Amino acid sequence: PAERSFRGAQEKLSFDPEFTRKLRQDAAAARSTFFTYMLAAFQAYLGRLCDQEDLVVGVAAAAHNLPGNQSLVGHGISLLPLRSRLRPEAAFQDFLAEVRSHMLDAFEHQNFTFGTLVRKLKLERSLQRNTLVNLAFNLDSPLENLDYGPLNASTRPILRHYETFDAFINLKPLGQGFDFEWNFNTDLFEAATIRRFLEGFRAFLLTLSEHPERPIAELPLLPKEELERILRFGQGEAAEFPLHRTLHELVMERARQHPRKTAVRIGERSLSYGQLEKQSGRIARALVREGVQPGDCVGLCLERSEKMMAALYGILRAGAAYVPIDPRNPSARIRLILEDCRATAVLTEESHRASLPEFRGKIFTVEQLLRLRPPKSDLPEVPASAVAYVIYTSGSTGVPKGVPVRHESALNTLFAIDRMWQVQPEDRCYSVSSMSFDMSIPDYFLTLLRGAELTLAEEETKKDGFALKAALERLRPTLMQATPTTWKILLLAGWEGDPNLRAVAGGEGLPHEVAQRLAATCRAFWNGYGPTETTIYATWKRVQPEEKAPGEYVPIGRPIANVMVAVLDRQLRPRP
Repeated sequence: PAERSFRGAQEKLSFDPEFTRKLRQDAAAARSTFFTYMLAAFQAYLGRLCDQEDLVVGVAAAAHNLPGNQSLVGHGISLLPLRSRLRPEAAFQDFLAEVRSHMLDAFEHQNFTFGTLVRKLKLERSLQRNTLVNLAFNLDSPLENLDYGPLNASTRPILRHYETFDAFINLKPLGQGFDFEWNFNTDLFEAATIRRFLEGFRAFLLTLSEHPERPIAELPLLPKEELERILRFGQGEAAEFPLHRTLHELVMERARQHPRKTAVRIGERSLSYGQLEKQSGRIARALVREGVQPGDCVGLCLERSEKMMAALYGILRAGAAYVPIDPRNPSARIRLILEDCRATAVLTEESHRASLPEFRGKIFTVEQLLRLRPPKSDLPEVPASAVAYVIYTSGSTGVPKGVPVRHESALNTLFAIDRMWQVQPEDRCYSVSSMSFDMSIPDYFLTLLRGAELTLAEEETKKDGFALKAALERLRPTLMQATPTTWKILLLAGWEGDPNLRAVAGGEGLPHEVAQRLAATCRAFWNGYGPTETTIYATWKRVQPEEKAPGEYVPIGRPIANVMVAVLDRQLRPRP
């Protein structure tokens, strides 16, 4: 939060005398104190939990040892920041030895105060968080047998409702057992989250005690029951889909059934299903005659148009994979994509041919291929395992990389989401997604293989919220996917939703405010999530009006059919 409130709460684990005795024996066998053993165990767990290898934890030291404080009466405590480097591949017993060594060094230099250290390091301070130490670890002294002579005395805990650290761990001896108290800042954590972390630490500690020689990376972060529950939750429903087919095969099958029905529309121009089949077939045969082989990559550098759709299907029918390229991309990016995917050809249009960079393969224009009259011949048989398209990521984290997607993978996603979207022949889909963005795949393929009508938004309309609003009110589509940003722009332009529209958001986190407005004003609204590498979508969630959930964004939902979702650490092991 921008301003800390210091509101706090506590959750705890209780360890019985038998297990406490075992832990003390383990610590002694490792030539360590119980406190150092528990600190090292918690640091190892925390490092795994946060996927972090450089940790700083504060431990308490008696300030009475400082010069001039020998006669001080009071609760004098100084904070020692203890820095540890966690190597997940190392055994816990080796990490414990390192923590023990660091602990001894810290206490040897405890006269160098925390304030002096902060000034020496010239650390930037902030009102939003503590400087250097955000988590403290402490062991209470036993307070059961207080000796005040003839005076009977007992202690009673006072529950803390504040917390100065993000988290404060306190080991509290109780008879022969102890409580592991996790005090936390409620601005940052919910009680249920801390309870799950504590149960995870219990499982971590139990396995650690039995197998101290194991690498830290192999110690569990979840109790067995929790792990099984998460794995069940992350498994999509098993479903039978015709994954032996191909994208273009299913669409061409539909085209032969309803050749006169409109398939694609943009502005005043359109293609019927029959025209789409005829033009894509002509392009496919021309490509094959010009040497394009099954399995080749063919760049597709076109403006949004009905010709783009004919070219896309033509490439697939030739047995090749299409590689979408935005004509507005810089020449360097276009060259990188063509070289990286080893494209053997590029399919473009006359207006962009001259602006393409030098290329070792062949360059064709749609106009050129449609003018040809290649003899009717059988097109290649394309297996479902063949790559259908290669989409390049934005490159925001470095050099763009291509993600090849097979026909069978794309079809699984399309059939899986259609169990919820339920595309019908009478539907009208309005597509605002760029060809280079995999959200376009359901628009370009699912719409047509179900016999519905696809309308491509014109480039200028996509960028203008008011123009987009006017287009939706004029065309009244029944299906539409868009990023949360696009939906927000539409709402800001005054669009009031449509009770006939089945809408989907994807590609970004979906804010609650946007989701609630769309769920309340559309026939149905879903939040879809999935990196390009997982084929468009991996999870879907239907958003209900007035639905409440913690956090800034709507949850991503459950896995779609035949998909498994898991949260893993860098060692590819399950984690909370």
